[in-house]
Amino acid sequence: RRLALRRIRAPVVPSLTLLGIARDVWRIEPEKIRYIPNGVDCNLFGSVGDPSAAPEFERRPGETIIGTLAPLRSEKNLYRLLRVFARIPASRQVRLLIAGDGAERVGLEAESGRLGIADRVIFIGHVEQPEKIYPLMDIFAITSDTEQMPNTLLQAMSAALPVAGVDAGDIKANLSPWNREMVVAREDEQGLADFIIRLLDDGELRAGLAAANRSHVVETYSADTMFAAYGALFDDLLVGAGRS
Repeated sequence: RRLALRRIRAPVVPSLTLLGIARDVWRIEPEKIRYIPNGVDCNLFGSVGDPSAAPEFERRPGETIIGTLAPLRSEKNLYRLLRVFARIPASRQVRLLIAGDGAERVGLEAESGRLGIADRVIFIGHVEQPEKIYPLMDIFAITSDTEQMPNTLLQAMSAALPVAGVDAGDIKANLSPWNREMVVAREDEQGLADFIIRLLDDGELRAGLAAANRSHVVETYSADTMFAAYGALFDDLLVGAGRS
């Protein structure tokens, strides 16, 4: 990468994590690097959900849904999410909805059985229209070992969800300042469970964080903002090359 990127006029990185890698590991001159965060279609992901998009799932009266959407791969560490969920008392009216598919699905299903939570965890597999899934959730959870700038996090924020997450990649930096304060270390499974229980007990906190995340993503990470940043970059490069 050091050789390949040396002559590139403006390497673009979408995350602060990758910005640090480009500067410190790939040794690209800091003044050349352009940081342009990913953007999300806030109108699309702010739409109403559709239960028919998840036929395996039917909400029960009075229950709260913790959800996540991710490819079921090792770096997403959904085993951690299962262990965290297992710390929530079974007496509570709460279930875990996992959307996505991948090589780890069989193992995750087996782990939910080993933890004694199989009757409270719903695996719905791959979804074609994720914008219809987020509104079925009350809390979005993300427990990855590694991330850059996760699109699912932006989508969940755009869908006005509070986030229970761990400090990996840009997760903490991407959240609204209020929700950012409640991110825990990756290894702090009890801390994450405690925060989820706090969200379960405090509807006003859930609503407040949801609104803050929605406002933050619209102001900072909209697709239009991303397109404008790329447009400005292309204009600058064309002008620098003597072209209109």
